[in-house]
Amino acid sequence: MDKKGGGLKWSATGIYAVAALATAISEMVILGDMVVFRMYGFHLNGFVLNILVTLGGIDSLGESASAEISVVLGAAGIVAFNLVLIFVARRWVLRKRGKASYLKLPVFRYLVALFLVATACERIAYGVSQFQAYAPVVTTAGAFPFYLPLTLKTLGGQFGFEPRRNQAVKMQVSGGELNYPENELIVRRPEKQYNIVWLTAESWRWDMLDPDIMPATWNFAQASSNFVNHHSGGIGTRMGIFSMFYGLSGPYWFPFLERRKSPVLVDVLQELGYGLSMYTSAKFSYPEFDKTVFTKLKKSELHEHSERYGWQSDRKNVGDLLEFIKRRDPGKPFMTFMFFESPMPDTIFQRHAPYANRISRTSTTFRDRWNKRCP
Repeated sequence: MDKKGGGLKWSATGIYAVAALATAISEMVILGDMVVFRMYGFHLNGFVLNILVTLGGIDSLGESASAEISVVLGAAGIVAFNLVLIFVARRWVLRKRGKASYLKLPVFRYLVALFLVATACERIAYGVSQFQAYAPVVTTAGAFPFYLPLTLKTLGGQFGFEPRRNQAVKMQVSGGELNYPENELIVRRPEKQYNIVWLTAESWRWDMLDPDIMPATWNFAQASSNFVNHHSGGIGTRMGIFSMFYGLSGPYWFPFLERRKSPVLVDVLQELGYGLSMYTSAKFSYPEFDKTVFTKLKKSELHEHSERYGWQSDRKNVGDLLEFIKRRDPGKPFMTFMFFESPMPDTIFQRHAPYANRISRTSTTFRDRWNKRCP
């Protein structure tokens, strides 16, 4: 571009390059949305954005370096393809210039009119379905990315119509004051204060507690109280840890995060003078345990190790945890917490064959789709 007449004048090449880049970014967003939807059943949203922008978020996915390189190369290929395509199309248009005026063809006008009519019908159809609580249409709309629904609640009310109410029970967390704990705590120091060692594992399946897969842990469970009739507070790490520490349903995570509210359990342990030392092979910042479960703890009580593989971080953290127990003040009780990353896909342990040393969510998704098309 160059300056002319006090303003900026873009060259044709610059305009086409920007257009190609914008198109490539749009295609990558749509492609990423497709991958997320196929894997998890929801579209790009605040949760996905939180993973991308929060410290430790991307690392928590456990993707290998080869998968990250594949994503970068794929993005570069999309940009290059659009650059080549737009410049080839430009040369073709320049060669055909003057021979036809495509935008003035009646067919084009009819297509635009048909598109507008179809769009209006779709808007009205969804609005009526939502007003009448017609589940097939309302549910299907959620499969389309970036869909902006049209509701007719206000317009229908003006004409005296009442929307049909769905009788399904829904749980909603209000945005009002957080009443937690519901009653004032009365803390009495017990005669014997037990030490607490709290171990959790990321993505660990309940049926993996098996004498063949986990013989040592299995033997320990047989000699201990093993509670098997319990359920997680949600399908995500946040919800599971939250329900364990707070004893509440997973969706309450969000107001507790906003208010930086510590669980009563940790508050009481601090009041009783427990020595606290927490360890994770991920990041305390993702999920945001440093702003919820451990928000009142000092930085010196939160320990992280982020090695190349989750099992390497786990080994270092376990060593530090055992060292803490060995050197602790024997005159006061302690609680320690450990978050294992080994069950994530980056592990290289091979117990059964065949075994994939690397698992990429993106490549697996595309491969599954290709296998369905070409059985």
